[in-house]
Amino acid sequence: MNEGLRTAFERFAARPHAPGALPGLEASLDALYTLASNEGAAALHALETLLADYAGRHPAIDAWLALARLCLSETEEKALALSSVDGALDGAPPFTRLLVGTEAARLVSLSEGSAPAWRRLLTLRVEAALTAVSPLTALQRDSTLLVQAVCTTLDLAAQNGAFSTHERLATTAASLWPADHPSALRVTLSLANTAILRGRYQEALRRIHPVEGMARGDLRALLLCTRLHALIALGRGSDEGATQALRALLQARRAAPEPEYELPEEERSALWARAERLSSFTRELRDVAEELEESTAAREAPPAGSADEDPTAGLSDLLRREQEAKGYKNERRARALLQVLNDAEDLMVRPDAASLPEVWIRLRLLWCRLVVDLGLHEIFDGCEQMLVDVLDDTCRLGLAPLEMLAHDQRAVLRSRRNPADWPGALLDSSAAVNLAIQQIAENAGAAGSDLGSERALLESLLPVLDRVIDLHAEGAARVGARHPELLDRPLGKLDARWLDEDSARGTWLRFGLILHAYAEQTQRLALEEARRAYADGRAAPRRFAVASAEEPAIVADTLRAALRPGDGVLQYLVVSRYILVFAYGRELFDWYISVIEEEDSAEKAVEDLLHALRPWIQGGAAPEHTVHVGKLQALLLPGKIAAALDAARVQHLRIVPHAALYRVPFGRLALGPASLVERFSLSLHPTGQLAAASATSTRAAARPQRRSLLGYVVGPENEPAARAGDPGDSLALAAPGPVRCADLEEQALRRGAGAVAPLVEVSRIDGVTSSLDQVLAGMAACGLLHVTCHGSEGGAHDQQPSMKLGNDERAGLEPRALLKAKLDGCALVFLQSCSTGWMEHKRTNPVQGFPQAFCEAGARAVIAPLIKVPQALAPIFTGVFYRALRFLPAERALQRALSVLRAHGSVLVASEPEAQEAWDEHGSTMDNFEYRYTGETGITLGGLASRCVGRVSFALFEWRLRRAGRMALTRDRELRVLDEGVVR
Repeated sequence: MNEGLRTAFERFAARPHAPGALPGLEASLDALYTLASNEGAAALHALETLLADYAGRHPAIDAWLALARLCLSETEEKALALSSVDGALDGAPPFTRLLVGTEAARLVSLSEGSAPAWRRLLTLRVEAALTAVSPLTALQRDSTLLVQAVCTTLDLAAQNGAFSTHERLATTAASLWPADHPSALRVTLSLANTAILRGRYQEALRRIHPVEGMARGDLRALLLCTRLHALIALGRGSDEGATQALRALLQARRAAPEPEYELPEEERSALWARAERLSSFTRELRDVAEELEESTAAREAPPAGSADEDPTAGLSDLLRREQEAKGYKNERRARALLQVLNDAEDLMVRPDAASLPEVWIRLRLLWCRLVVDLGLHEIFDGCEQMLVDVLDDTCRLGLAPLEMLAHDQRAVLRSRRNPADWPGALLDSSAAVNLAIQQIAENAGAAGSDLGSERALLESLLPVLDRVIDLHAEGAARVGARHPELLDRPLGKLDARWLDEDSARGTWLRFGLILHAYAEQTQRLALEEARRAYADGRAAPRRFAVASAEEPAIVADTLRAALRPGDGVLQYLVVSRYILVFAYGRELFDWYISVIEEEDSAEKAVEDLLHALRPWIQGGAAPEHTVHVGKLQALLLPGKIAAALDAARVQHLRIVPHAALYRVPFGRLALGPASLVERFSLSLHPTGQLAAASATSTRAAARPQRRSLLGYVVGPENEPAARAGDPGDSLALAAPGPVRCADLEEQALRRGAGAVAPLVEVSRIDGVTSSLDQVLAGMAACGLLHVTCHGSEGGAHDQQPSMKLGNDERAGLEPRALLKAKLDGCALVFLQSCSTGWMEHKRTNPVQGFPQAFCEAGARAVIAPLIKVPQALAPIFTGVFYRALRFLPAERALQRALSVLRAHGSVLVASEPEAQEAWDEHGSTMDNFEYRYTGETGITLGGLASRCVGRVSFALFEWRLRRAGRMALTRDRELRVLDEGVVR
């Protein structure tokens, strides 16, 4: 026994203990028990001996004596010792009942679990006793056991799902101490950890934020551990904030102890076991932990055998080893996982394994996950029964995150065990989706939440949210494998009666409609995300809906009915190992599923393919990429879908990409001998709903009553570099002028608009010397916009999109800044700016890029290039496009202009030496020129006179091009004949 405890014993023994003359007796007994329990069994035995000498003199002494005996009793004696405590508490003072009863319940929870402990607290009416404690009493009798009584009661209430009781107790506990008091900090951290247990991670972060500067010692370590846990749960375990929290947490472990802020030894051990588990969650956290471990020679080592004695530490070690094993391949991975499974089974049979509900549930989920990953089918039945028990526990305790994981795990197990159990797997997956939705709703849009946290949480839950789609896709793939004709031949003209057929065709069609409904819902959510990102970056609650068997037909029928005759839609969904292609129109609905076998995910396979094709995507020639282009063609435009589009006589094709497919230049894909852009006019849309709505827009009339004002926006040229050896050259210091092609572009634009009955009135907007705000204000006054400036890829290939406009210090326009422009009156935006037609789509940062940003700012449609446009060739394309726009809708004018450039490019550049040089450098072809049309279709400008004059003018223009082409061909033949004569 140490000297402090001996002195306390002596002071207690020297006091008079007659009833009625016991000032501070309860506080003395509380302090003695705390000191003795910290010293271990020997000190507790000494305390028992001392209290036995005074037994019967006061009820408080008898209660503490019974508690000491409970601590020292063996397992077989526990029941008798607990009865002794209950008997002693009957006549004990209220404060003693609170402290001794709660401490006894805590000891029961460690040996028997939380449920018996909570029942004891309910029997002893501890809630009423705690409510009776006044703030003055709490301060006067402040002790480790009092705050431990509060935290134990809160924790047991949460662990047993008694959340209404928990809320009442939390309100009471908050008023017992000042906010900066160590006891108040412990209560706050207990409430934060309960929020984490319930999946309310933003609430946990909000609770600990005001007290971050108050906590020291063990309480600071607990606060940092809580913050780290919440960040990891939100999917931000790789962020700098998480690594900083872990670094501070591990450094706090070596700090000098501060008695006022110390935790009981058991809680401290649990804290560091939890920290070890969290530190292995991501690669970034593991790097921090290893760095600190290596840099500290005298790091505190855990007690020998602690992992065997503590189930939490054992679970942490298993989770770390499971994560390491998943980085291995083939047999090594299987052997490592099998060893983790065996060790998990050893931990599960230990008597104390079920003492902590959360740890016990996570341990069983780990075991089930390993069984499924290893494919141990012979024990799948036992695994499912264990998941049933886990679901009962999580539902009873109100642990929504763990309940979600259990449903998701059972869905995977059922889908792999028996194809006949597929409906049960769908039910489980739908339940998991609903619980994931609940988590997102509780953590998104709340005070203190941010878009980054919401996106990270969504990313962490994507496997659960996609599981139901994955299961439908798996079921459809099985049908397709059994009936290859469904993948080889189009279904033909859609007949609603097929849905009622009990046949392969009816099953296939039902699968397609269900999956299309999920695809549309996924893409609508992505659009909402993009709109909020462009607006203010603040998070907001989402609304999801799990598709039912009835909903899909309604979704598809509504979209198909909105389309015009001759319209077709290609809509994509990339999920799990599948790429889904949907083709539909007024009388068409067909679909195809590609299964990616060689990769873990279809999205990764597409990204790898696009990375290999990047030179081709950016305008390079196809021959050197023939194999990869063929693979892309087979995935995105399989023969069945191409045949369906042909049979439906589609004229305008609306494309709804998904994920990495936003990077695909669809116009260059082939349909028979011609490319898509030669076969159809094309437009791109973020959702099927917008694709259908663009066909029957209810906005302002397509044709203005008067001539539109076209704003011609000109950006600055890149600053010239100083010549080598002459850093003071005046060119390097001069302010940049407009882009070199600006004047030629304007001339081409005015010629294209026409001199007789012109299409538009052209007004030049200076984007060189004006500020960006002035440029945006000028844009807002125009009915059309044509922007000529330097640009960078609009979100593709992980680059930040930008357009060089304005004279600001950091001259440049980013998509989000476009909302200032208020382009509600703008019908069409034409961007003659390199590579600004690209858009990036990620599930957690979707549909980003200039086309979408202009549409969100109010523009009805946007045309932008997918390639780097040589400045000398830009005016040529501009002149042809505006000639066609005089009499055709915008999307058809774009198709017509691209067709003319492909057919007569050599003639168009013949009279311009600089253009001829650029043409030669570009491979003497414009077949790889692609401009992407995004937004509403059917936008027609000009009145009747303008359209009539424009049609005649364009016919004469094409006639002259054909004649010039024939003359050039004749001239070339004559030159070849002369050359051959000279050779002879």
